[in-house]
Order: sequence, then C-alpha cells, then structure tokens
Amino acid sequence: MMDPIKYYTFNIYTDEVEGPFESDIVAGAHHYPSDSLTLEPLPPQADKAVVALRGSGGEPIGYQYVDDHRGKKVWHTQEIGTYGTVLEIGDLETGWTHDEPPTFYHHWNGSAWDLDPLTEYQRALEEAEHFRYSDNVLQITPLRNEVMDLRHRGKDAEADAKHDELIQKMADIETRWPLPTPPAP
Repeated sequence: MMDPIKYYTFNIYTDEVEGPFESDIVAGAHHYPSDSLTLEPLPPQADKAVVALRGSGGEPIGYQYVDDHRGKKVWHTQEIGTYGTVLEIGDLETGWTHDEPPTFYHHWNGSAWDLDPLTEYQRALEEAEHFRYSDNVLQITPLRNEVMDLRHRGKDAEADAKHDELIQKMADIETRWPLPTPPAP
C-alpha cells in the first residue's frame, strides 16, 4: 500500500503557501493539483510571508520570502498626520513608513523624521504666542478693565497703581514665554 504524498497549494489572492495536504491515491497513483508543490516550504520567519516562486510559465517552482507588514500601523511621509494599517503582503508602498512622526512639525528626509530649524522656530513661536495669549486673557484683560473702571470713577491714584501692576504682569508674561530667535537664513 502506498503512503499519501504531502503537497502544498497557494492562496489565490496572496500566493501564500497553504497546507500541507495529502494526495489521493487512485488506481495506485498519487493525485494532487498540478499547480502545487511537494517540496517542503521555507520555515516561518518574523515579518515575512512564504509565497510561491513562479517559473516563466507561471508554474510554482519553489518558495520565497516576501515582506509581511499586515496589521501594522504606518504613517504617510508627505501628509503628516495621515496613518493607516497595512492590509497586503509585500514592500510598503512608496511614501509610507513604520516610524511615527514625533510631532506634526517634523518632515521626512527620505529615511527618518527631521525637524528643520525654520519649522522648529515656527513651532516654538506658535507655542510662545499661544501661552502669551492665554496669560493675557486670564491676567492682563481683567487688570486692564479694572484700570479703566478706576479711571472712569475718578480714582486716578488707584488706577495708576493698578496700571503699574499691569505693566509688571505684562513683563512677567514676556519673560515667562520668550519669543524664539529666528534661524539664520
């Protein structure tokens, strides 16, 4: 009696190895699909898929490794903030990377995220202006209103004292949130 032969087929969408399956034995002959291989596939490797190596006629002649990033998060290198999940085997599409940009202000230099001096300056300027504005709304506006109210009621001496306090608070805010120095051209 003959023992069945192990054979391997390939996924019709990804060409990944499937199996093993056992051949049928009919009338003393092994029967298995003609587009399969009896050759043992390559051993599994991390982040790789084992797929068919095809001959010039499209027939399977062996196995090969292909990058497999499926299910992993990727970031677009030109559209900062755009990300997705890899759905297919193979190399990452051009313009995508596994590396998350550290900030919205970074740009892709072809192999890593960079922060150029002008972009860093713009980020620091936006941050300083944001905090200065917040402090102005919370501290300066109420004092300014109080100064105007005191002047309106004819309490000039109190208004002058509050105005001095106002000037000091404005200086404190500028010290706390200094504007960055622009990069050299």
